[in-house]
Amino acid sequence: MPKGMIDSSPLETGLTELRDDIRQLEIGCARLRGKGERILDLFALRDSVQERVDALDKRGMDLRAEQTRLETIDNMIRRQAGLLGRELAATGGMEPARQKRRPPDAYWWWFADIDHAQRLRKTAIRYAAIVVGVLVVLLVGNALLTRRYGLSPEQQQAQEFASTGERLIAQGDLEGAIAAYEAANDVAPQADAHAWLAVLYAAKGEELLAEQAVAATLELQPDERIVYNALSRNHDMLGNTDAAEAWAYKALAVDDTYAQTWLSLGSVAEARGESTGAIKLYEEAARLANEQGSDALYVLARMRMGMLMGGGGSGPSGAGF
Repeated sequence: MPKGMIDSSPLETGLTELRDDIRQLEIGCARLRGKGERILDLFALRDSVQERVDALDKRGMDLRAEQTRLETIDNMIRRQAGLLGRELAATGGMEPARQKRRPPDAYWWWFADIDHAQRLRKTAIRYAAIVVGVLVVLLVGNALLTRRYGLSPEQQQAQEFASTGERLIAQGDLEGAIAAYEAANDVAPQADAHAWLAVLYAAKGEELLAEQAVAATLELQPDERIVYNALSRNHDMLGNTDAAEAWAYKALAVDDTYAQTWLSLGSVAEARGESTGAIKLYEEAARLANEQGSDALYVLARMRMGMLMGGGGSGPSGAGF
């Protein structure tokens, strides 16, 4: 080698190995379900990749392509954070692994389960704050209808099971919520219960059961706009913004003048931190609701707009069928 030249082969070798490991992460993190303790091996590899990225970056290497791939991997992990507790249940969840590894705060993937739980709690709190007024109206109306027409014992029991399901979702107990909604449908099938089961099954990866639950929902409530928005709202409550957006767009394809759909899209944008876009979507929801004489929806959309414009936040859009 001529005097004064720097041997670049170690750097090139290191970059090749880095890209190979990033590829392993892309494959491994695409679906964490069923991997169990192998998830910890992926997180350890993510640590190693980050250390090498930091080192190469300090040496002036252009790693923009690699950084973009890592951002995609990190989004995969975030979207599946709700699985970590179940996948690692045999070893006590993520906490024992954290105690053993003692990762720095910057290595956020080791704390993804905590962040997911916090987001679920915040969503539940915000959701309760947003719909409390709507629920009061619904409860009063339901009481009047019950007094006038009455509910069968089966319907009353099904409502009790559904209420239990709602409470368990707020607590993060998705397995318990599934059992509660299944019990509700065993007694008296309801569209709302089937819509929740569709989302809960999807969260567990039970795609066939989820599809069957969607079909059952449509049998009881044939208006696709209502059903698709309910599915969007339920996914939004669980923090599954991609699925929430997909169902909202399905509703939009059916009828792009349906005010609730624009509210659903606004809720997704808000959950992603896209405040400006969310405000515009809520504004459109309010405009359509006003034109269609939907006073409750108009007030809700304007309230969501006001909270964002005032620096506040909110939760999923709507209160059921």
